[in-house]
Amino acid sequence: MKKWVGGLVTVSALLLSGGVMAQGYASFAAGQSQHVDTCSGVPSCDETGTAFKVVGGYNINEVLGLEIGYLDFGKAKASGFGITAELLVSAFTVGGAFKANFTPDFAGHLRLGIASVKTKGTATDNVSRFSASETNAQPYYGFGLSYAFSKEWAVEAGADFSKAELQGGKNDVRAITVGLRASF
Repeated sequence: MKKWVGGLVTVSALLLSGGVMAQGYASFAAGQSQHVDTCSGVPSCDETGTAFKVVGGYNINEVLGLEIGYLDFGKAKASGFGITAELLVSAFTVGGAFKANFTPDFAGHLRLGIASVKTKGTATDNVSRFSASETNAQPYYGFGLSYAFSKEWAVEAGADFSKAELQGGKNDVRAITVGLRASF
């Protein structure tokens, strides 16, 4: 993961120092997450949670941007058979953002990259508590739409997807978010 971040910083610095007109941006979005097939066979399960993401990047040109970000996929909760369990998933991301302008103010986005996904699980009963945590590199992707209501500000709606892994088990995680993007 350190090599990816170092490579992204190096490429960004070279592009910016070479006279390429880059535009920086930052965004914050919040919404709902879903942990897919996390607790099949459990009497009580809530696979939805609160998601949020923070992204920073540079548009290299009208179509391509480089991004780093943090994405919180929230938590899933399950209970039954005298046990209560929670699964929390978050990720640091590095990747590319591809933009298609439909009109001067309305655009579509596609994000592809790699994520350092941290999955933490806890389970408790009346006597004891068990916890485990794992961090794995996983691919991630996302897509969305944005509407620019000024040169500096836009509203974005998006969906982001990756995988969570804990002790040999894998499940898909996704976040549907709405937020603001500031260009500078």
